[in-house]
Amino acid sequence: MSAPWLAPLRARWDQSSPREQMALRVGLLVLVLAGVWAVALRPAWTALRTAQAQAPAVHAQYIQVLQWQAQAQALRAQATAPSGEPRALLQASMATLGPSARLVALGAQMECTFQDADAAALAQWLTQARLQARARPVQAHLSQNAGRWSGRVLLQLPAAP
Repeated sequence: MSAPWLAPLRARWDQSSPREQMALRVGLLVLVLAGVWAVALRPAWTALRTAQAQAPAVHAQYIQVLQWQAQAQALRAQATAPSGEPRALLQASMATLGPSARLVALGAQMECTFQDADAAALAQWLTQARLQARARPVQAHLSQNAGRWSGRVLLQLPAAP
């Protein structure tokens, strides 16, 4: 049941001295160990070292994802919170933009015009319009002069329930 090509090797093995056989066994063991190292152990060892080096960056990414998750949950909670009439909420928030701000109803949209508004106030008003009144800016024409903002913003009101 042995292969024909194995017979000459077997004959050579039987003619070898015990010392030569031991040297061949040790050589074969070294080759097997080198093969196991190259195929199984070295890649695993390299991956472990790389993973240890990347652990702080991965942990920072994990923290960022947790922060995004908390932010998304907070936004989801705000989106489901009961709110009043969007037009009234927008009108109440107009004081943020200053005395020159005006709000005009255009069907399912509202147009806000303002002059000389502070950038922080404009950002705050847009945030309030989006989160509280659920109004979505669909068009804006803005101009800046000496750090103050003027223009108009067209807001789409949410659909009636």
